[in-house]
Amino acid sequence: MAKRVPSRSTVLELRAALSQLQLDDHGKKETLIRRLSTAYKKDAAAKVAKEAMIILPSRRPQPVKSFLCFDVEATCIADKTLDWPNEVIEFPVILVQWEGSGAESSKRSPSDKPILVDPSKSSPIPTSNNGVITLTSPPPLNDPLPSKSTPDSQADLSSSPVSTSSAEEDLPRLKIVDQFHSYVRPTWRPDLSTFCTTLTGITQTTIDESPTFPQVIENFEKWLGKHGLLQDGKLTPGTSWVTDGPWDLRDFQLHITPLQPPIFAKPYPAYFSGPYIDIKEAMKNYLTETWYRTNCPEEPLPAKGSPQRFSTRPGPHRWSRRSPKYYRNLAGQLEALNMGKFQGRQHSGIDDATNVARILIELARRDVLLEMNDNLPPATNPKRYNWMGEKPGQVYWDRKNG
Repeated sequence: MAKRVPSRSTVLELRAALSQLQLDDHGKKETLIRRLSTAYKKDAAAKVAKEAMIILPSRRPQPVKSFLCFDVEATCIADKTLDWPNEVIEFPVILVQWEGSGAESSKRSPSDKPILVDPSKSSPIPTSNNGVITLTSPPPLNDPLPSKSTPDSQADLSSSPVSTSSAEEDLPRLKIVDQFHSYVRPTWRPDLSTFCTTLTGITQTTIDESPTFPQVIENFEKWLGKHGLLQDGKLTPGTSWVTDGPWDLRDFQLHITPLQPPIFAKPYPAYFSGPYIDIKEAMKNYLTETWYRTNCPEEPLPAKGSPQRFSTRPGPHRWSRRSPKYYRNLAGQLEALNMGKFQGRQHSGIDDATNVARILIELARRDVLLEMNDNLPPATNPKRYNWMGEKPGQVYWDRKNG
């Protein structure tokens, strides 16, 4: 059990205890008690792990080899609802792959040697900058949130040299390989609203000079083919979309399907359907599992046979305590990983997609198993909106929502 902080401790006693642990001793008494209690829990977790090293007979390889980080921008008005016929105006994709041959299974999945994992020891966590990785001295793996006493804007993340062990050097690494980026000229209503231009930074001149959606899709498929990611109209096995939430592909698909048939004379691309990685859900799962392993040191894992490795899929259910809710936007996810601020302009498709790639690369550095955690509906999704006409391609622009 973790050591408890006496409720009658004085501020001086609390500060002395924190100083002895080389922790920040500033703040009110309640803050000091909470900080010291957290430190005791982490210490207890480290002792539990030290007493019982976990032996894994084998290691699951990373299931995804190529990641398509995607964040679409579309026409919009100053309305919070989705019941409006959006048209795509920016289509960015960042391709992220494992370095070298990319096969973690050949590097980190020995079938004849057990792997010793000591959760009390944290690996150095690199930060990524558009695919350029720098090793830094981060908080421990079981403390995903940066210290409140050192804001990200003031932290020097590149000044602390870190020596890596041979095991850490063998960790497979993700990197940005290429990008596909195109603006798109709307077909049904080509004039952008002032709200849309202000939100996305995309000007009327830019989209007037851009190709239409079918032309962009044709160019995109050639790009996929160049990288060997397209097979029989679908993504090749081991390739996954990565988006921040379900909206970019789920709702993008729902709206584009009825808008395009008169112009886009081919079936809706099958590669927009199927399993994918929701990075927002992945971060929620990672931070939740981290919280449990930190705050329940007497029971690091709920049952024998539970997975020791962090994953982008939901972890095993815990009955003892309920964790905080970790559902953050991209800026919040970057902060939680101690990666500094969002790089670029928010609601710029290419900048959003690049920051999604940064988060993905960072999770790989933390040895998280990058698994698909959501599923995209087929193009035959029956849901309809008020603006949809009697047949595909008809749009009632002036119908009110409701």
